[in-house]
Amino acid sequence: MMPTVHEDGNHRGWTRYTLAETENGHAWGVFAEAEGLFGEPRRGTYELFGWVPHVEVRGWVGSRVWVVPEDDEHDPWLLEDAESLGQQPGTDSLVLTGLDDYEGPPEGFRGPVRVHDRHRWLGSCREFARGVLLTAASRRPPCM
Repeated sequence: MMPTVHEDGNHRGWTRYTLAETENGHAWGVFAEAEGLFGEPRRGTYELFGWVPHVEVRGWVGSRVWVVPEDDEHDPWLLEDAESLGQQPGTDSLVLTGLDDYEGPPEGFRGPVRVHDRHRWLGSCREFARGVLLTAASRRPPCM
């Protein structure tokens, strides 16, 4: 039995959400807000130029992947629920997506990094770049 959430509005313009069981509609609770329930948290997208793999990195990479800058100025940061399409055809780069930890990468950082999954080194690159992952909704033309 999977719980569902229903959006209910009343005459005053307030919205509330009811968490209910799908089989018989039993309400488990009513909430004024349901932040983060309807969408996945924003994922960061990273391109690793000059990728030198130590192992094949394709599909789900790991629940906790560390990106470690090769310089001593910056601390490593955690990328959670990391995924990749693998090394991009015709390029020397790898694209990773995932949820950044609370600090994330340093603003504007483009140096070399190594990638580790807590068990082994996955590979390294000569240059790191942060990008924006476009969703299907963000690719639609604006309404006129």
